[in-house]
Amino acid sequence: MWLVVWIGLAVLIGYYYKQKGLNSVLGFLLSLFASPLIAFIIGVLLSPESRAFEKLKKCPQCAEFVKAGAKICRFCNYEFKEEEKKPEKVMSEEEWLEQEMRKKKQKKLNLFFFGISILGTIIAFLLIFAFINRQVESTKRTDMMRGRIEERR
Repeated sequence: MWLVVWIGLAVLIGYYYKQKGLNSVLGFLLSLFASPLIAFIIGVLLSPESRAFEKLKKCPQCAEFVKAGAKICRFCNYEFKEEEKKPEKVMSEEEWLEQEMRKKKQKKLNLFFFGISILGTIIAFLLIFAFINRQVESTKRTDMMRGRIEERR
């Protein structure tokens, strides 16, 4: 039973990683083999913007990936043209409010998954403890029975 709960939590953590823009398989495996709580904390600490491969561009001449700020390709010496930077768009009050609502919703979702992870970890430990305790009690009963049988001989 506890195995099913553990796998269910691993699936939830994988889904959380996917929603955050991270590798869902990594989240699932980390949760499955380490702990859902540890995988969730790592997922919260990781941000998709910190991944290096998102800040790369493809060279049109040799098709290799180079850093987005590169002026010359390090593989074929192709010179990239200077791109004009567009001025940032000023947000309206409605757009700003919508963005704030999305942030609040994401925080609530993060808190929900954090709570589920903690609950799942606690349940898993309780089930493991109950299983171990049951095995110890069973061993004690078996030893008592063996002692009674040996006394009769």
